[in-house]
Amino acid sequence: MSAAAPDPPPASPPASPPPSPAAGTYAAASPTAAAFLRQASSGLGATSPREALESQLASLTSEIHSLAGSPFNIASPKQLSLALLGPGGGSTAKDVLDAMAGAGNPLAGKALQWKRVTASIKRQRALDTRAAARRGSGAAAAESPLAAGTANRYPLLLVDASAYIFRAYYAMPPLHRRDGTPTGAVLGVCSMVNRLVLGRLIRGERPRLVLVFDAKGPKFRTDIYPE
Repeated sequence: MSAAAPDPPPASPPASPPPSPAAGTYAAASPTAAAFLRQASSGLGATSPREALESQLASLTSEIHSLAGSPFNIASPKQLSLALLGPGGGSTAKDVLDAMAGAGNPLAGKALQWKRVTASIKRQRALDTRAAARRGSGAAAAESPLAAGTANRYPLLLVDASAYIFRAYYAMPPLHRRDGTPTGAVLGVCSMVNRLVLGRLIRGERPRLVLVFDAKGPKFRTDIYPE
């Protein structure tokens, strides 16, 4: 008789997914950064910090209305007090909401988050307004006559290098290296190019320099000067 096959080992329970690393990040981040992180992790792709905050505010508003049982104006202290404390009402200051949230009141916790995000949206709007003003002033400056003078900061300079060499060869004294190689023309050409470029560099320009040399064979100079 053949031996009976052993029983298969018991299946191990499925491993639970690791905690999201973003959970601690959200708690430690500012409302603006936390809103951005949530947008990135959910793939919503917000295009600006203010849009991310406004999306978070809309989500918080929906959660608060769901907890309260009906929509109300969260920005109104009277209506928020009525939703939190009932007809008797009371203060909805930050320290009161903080204490209520610490005692386990979810509506107070969400209302506290709503106030923080609303304040962050106001700050972000102010930042956006200042940035737009700076962009506007920059555009106006670019259109001014003063800016027009600096528009051509990258002039293109075309140099007739063959003419420079000819001029330098006859203008410079007979300079030579120790081995007898003539260097007067090279020194003269470099001096003329330096004079052409250095002044523009000092004025803040960044010239583009092209040295054009004659090719072998007949050329326009032989037509002008047959001799």
